[in-house]
Amino acid sequence: MAQWWTQAAEQAGRVGLMPVLFYRRDRYGWRVVWPLSALLTVQHADQWHDYSMTVESTPEAWAAVVRERENVTTEVANA
Repeated sequence: MAQWWTQAAEQAGRVGLMPVLFYRRDRYGWRVVWPLSALLTVQHADQWHDYSMTVESTPEAWAAVVRERENVTTEVANA
């Protein structure tokens, strides 16, 4: 998993995006690995590379985080 994460982080970094890794094991549901720093207000790309600083969740939990980030971004832009 750590190698997959490193690859995702490197690829996302090349285009200035936050890395997210979706995966599914045989006979199991989808899981999502994402940087813990996604919950921080201030983002730094160097926070995303270390696998030990990631969170694993369901796709639904990841979607909730994305929605919340979008709401905060919209509120700040409208302030």
